[in-house]
Amino acid sequence: SDEQRALVPYLNNITTTAFSARRKTIRNSLSKFFTEQELNSFGLDPVLRAENISVEKYVELATALKLRDKI
Repeated sequence: SDEQRALVPYLNNITTTAFSARRKTIRNSLSKFFTEQELNSFGLDPVLRAENISVEKYVELATALKLRDKI
């Protein structure tokens, strides 16, 4: 759908950022997008690493970014 296609740049940006900082927690790697409290609000433990987050959670995060257009 068009809505899904519109999400792709956000999903790409967030996953690239999350995985580019090897061995960093998402608290650190995603700090330019989300505060620790925001990560908690998504049900994510800020000390997780990028590889420990589900695709569905990345889609949730990308959707939140798209909604506030913070790219």
